[in-house]
Order: sequence, then structure tokens, then C-alpha cells
Amino acid sequence: MTSVHSETRAGAQAVVIVGCGPLGAHLAGVLDAEGCRVRLVDRDAAAFAALPARLAGSCFAGEPLELAVLQRAGIEEAEVLVAMTPEDDLNLAVALVCRKAFGTRHAIACVGDPERAEWYRRFDIAVICRTTLVTSALLAAVRAKAPS
Repeated sequence: MTSVHSETRAGAQAVVIVGCGPLGAHLAGVLDAEGCRVRLVDRDAAAFAALPARLAGSCFAGEPLELAVLQRAGIEEAEVLVAMTPEDDLNLAVALVCRKAFGTRHAIACVGDPERAEWYRRFDIAVICRTTLVTSALLAAVRAKAPS
């Protein structure tokens, strides 16, 4: 496990993000700019290279479902967990573990499969389906009237 950046924002909302792909890195940067204490977990330490250079958060390389990894990332103090790896089932599992084992108040699982998203909503976690969101945005763009 590797901690890459240091954290200096005592008292700010703590958010743990699992998955540091392009979307996770962007979300981390936005939350950091808003003053949140951001902590990231990814299996691959190289993923953290995509983060903004001035990110004040902490990064931890390790298996997202290992309780020790989540604990080192500060899940016990986190108010929000966002699981956004490319794996729908992993995201649901991480969100459920954080919600049930650590009492994380707000657990969010990002998924790609709209059918699974509906099923996952039964588990007392928030589910964001990126496929549905992007489809809605694209449909709105397609249906918009072109300028004359």
C-alpha cells in the first residue's frame, strides 16, 4: 500500500473514492478544490499519476475489498464513499462493505449496466449509472435543434 500525497484539511468533509480512472481522478480534483478531504484507493499505484499535482488528499494502492486497505484510507471517518472502478460488482461490494461494516453514512456505487443499477438500488446505497446518464445527455444533444 502506498500513500502518495499528504492531507491537511482538518474538519472538512472526508470522502473516500475507490477507483482512480479518469472519472475518479476528475471527481477527486473537483472535491479537493471544494475543500473536501479526499482519499483515493486503487489497485494500481500508477493510476494516481492522473491526479492534479496540487491535490491535498491521500492515495492508497491496494485491493479495494481488503478491510485493512479501506481502514488505512480512513473509511471509518469518511462521511461519503464513492466506488467507481470499471467493475460493477466490485463497486457494489465495496459500497455494501463500507455501509454495513464501517457505518459509512453515504455510500455510492457507480455502475455501467442499467439493469444491474435497478437491482443494486435495493441495497440501501446510492447507485449512479454512467450509461444512463451519458445516454440521457447524448439524447438531449441529438434532439436539440441545430442553430439556423
